[in-house]
Amino acid sequence: MDSWILVYVWEQRSDMETNKYSYTDSSHVEHAVEILPEDLKLVHTEKKMHDVDLKGKTTTYFKDILHRFIKNKISVFGFIIIALIILGSAIISVSMPEYNITSANASEIGLAAKLFPKGTGWWDGCVWKDNYIYDTENKIPVDLITGEPINRNAYLEDTAKFTYDAPITNASRFATDGGYLATRSNSENAGRIESPAYNFDFTNYEYTLTYTLTDEVTGHKEEKYNATKPTYDVYLSQVVDGNRIETSVATGLTNFGEDLALNLNSYSALQGKSFANANLVLRAQSGNYAIYLRKASMTTTDTNFVAADFNFDSANDMLLRTDGKGIWNVAGNTLGGLYMATVTKVTFRFDTYEDSYGNLENQLIGSTDLKALADDDAIKIYTDAAKTKLVDLKHMSVDEFTKAFSKKNGQRVYIDILKDGEVPFIIDDNPIIVKATSGKVNTVEFYVTMTKWKKLGYSSYPIHILGTDKKGYDLLKVTATGTLYSLGMAVCVFIFCFIFGLIWGSISGYFGGAVDIIMERIVDIISGVPLMVLLTLFLVVFGRNWFIFIFGMCFSGWIGVSGITRTQFYRFKRREYVLASRSLGATDGRLIFRHILPNGMGTIITSTVLMIPSIIYSEAGLAYLGLGFTDITSLGRILSDNQAYLLTDPLLILWPSIIIALLMISFELFGQGLRDAFNPSTKGA
Repeated sequence: MDSWILVYVWEQRSDMETNKYSYTDSSHVEHAVEILPEDLKLVHTEKKMHDVDLKGKTTTYFKDILHRFIKNKISVFGFIIIALIILGSAIISVSMPEYNITSANASEIGLAAKLFPKGTGWWDGCVWKDNYIYDTENKIPVDLITGEPINRNAYLEDTAKFTYDAPITNASRFATDGGYLATRSNSENAGRIESPAYNFDFTNYEYTLTYTLTDEVTGHKEEKYNATKPTYDVYLSQVVDGNRIETSVATGLTNFGEDLALNLNSYSALQGKSFANANLVLRAQSGNYAIYLRKASMTTTDTNFVAADFNFDSANDMLLRTDGKGIWNVAGNTLGGLYMATVTKVTFRFDTYEDSYGNLENQLIGSTDLKALADDDAIKIYTDAAKTKLVDLKHMSVDEFTKAFSKKNGQRVYIDILKDGEVPFIIDDNPIIVKATSGKVNTVEFYVTMTKWKKLGYSSYPIHILGTDKKGYDLLKVTATGTLYSLGMAVCVFIFCFIFGLIWGSISGYFGGAVDIIMERIVDIISGVPLMVLLTLFLVVFGRNWFIFIFGMCFSGWIGVSGITRTQFYRFKRREYVLASRSLGATDGRLIFRHILPNGMGTIITSTVLMIPSIIYSEAGLAYLGLGFTDITSLGRILSDNQAYLLTDPLLILWPSIIIALLMISFELFGQGLRDAFNPSTKGA
């Protein structure tokens, strides 16, 4: 078959019935061709052809932006974090109306984080208390500052770990055991230890002194005393007609040890004599000697002798006797009186919630308060345990109620609680006790076991998941509220600065020339003023409030946005598609907002979206300088209020810091996603 090139103009005639075709070649020679089915061969057997119209995907501008943003998974993650922070903060702030964050409450200061029941050992509202003085008699730790026993109900006794110490001290102490009465002598003064005064009758009775005396306390001997073995004297001292008379019993004694016995009747100076109001004295002889008396007791046939007024086993306990009886005195050149008393210390876990919200016994409640509860049908009052004698308090005045109990001091009043949530006390085995006085003015006081959390106004037992700060504020709520305020403030500043900066930069960059020069000089003047100095001046002069801070940030905060926008306009305004649109009659507004601005929007948004966390960061910096808000709670103010506790309670700083860090990171990721979404070069991708 001859070959031909079909590039020439040719005329085709065909007979559709017989599949015959004819054509004329370049030499004007006519040819006839008959095409048969067997002459045709399909090359792509797997392809099918049809005449159904292909339809493209219809979308809008913002749908396309959303589609491109969703494809950036890390940016979506950042957006989710931001959304969770905002949503969580809003829910927490709204759902915790009873948790006070406006006025400090001393009873709620420093509560530990609590999520689980006490005793769990972790996140249970309990804290470790280290090295508290332990009152061995009452078996309770004692507060280091007040000297009062801690709340027994909050003391987790099974966690107690005891240690023992023996500090040198010159005064007796609560919750301290044992110790010595210590004294010394030198060339000028003779240190002595004197017993309580007693009427000794050596004619009719026998007296034996048993005592424990040492010249050295193991591990605590002072080097300048007792270089050699000391000696001591024993004598009776009494005052007769204003003159002190000493009767020697034994001199130059060198015996030291446990339970030494001294039979006073065996000494001739005392036999057959009586000594009224006399003191038994142990005196260290001169020569820089020290002696230590640990315990002393007297055994006698005298039936008038009261052992408790003379004997002691613990020097510390003896010195703490409150009735003034049985006190041994240290006089002369003393070592400080009490020496080496043993202090028991305890480390234990303490339930801060039981201490702050538990029950308080013997709390005063007034007649007016009881009357108000009765009027509200919250309680009923009875005068008998069987609760058959009802006091119709609801139909009595306060004066009538007071008068009815004014002569019933010590009477017990029994109550039925009808509205438990409204009554700030509980009824247990100790019902209300009346304390009354009658006379010209009748007064009645009722004492109850008060439920502290009800008294504070809570409808249920409060739980602080993150604990409370040094003002007693719930840390979770105050952080959530501070986050909302800080974000709201930052968003307000961002919206103004973004819109104003966008308009300013668009005009400056699009028109250029003299317009650009004038506008840029204005920008130079404003930007020449340091932002932090400007904000400080505003806050100092006009007050530290929310509005002044926003105004100060907006004063020059838009300059960065305008600069980036201006740069993008210089970049795109001379592109071919802009020139083509201009030649087709597009207006300046259409060129700015339809052709140039959308192309630069990705870069503008990415560069400015971090303005929000940076504003929060700036506010926190000002708060650290003492220029924080006084009218609202913000993240910066939280950090400022708690910066003093960074080393002692770092959790107060940790949570607001985490929120600020998450916002910084999340807005960075979110901005990258917006940059890709607003980039026209990825449209339809």
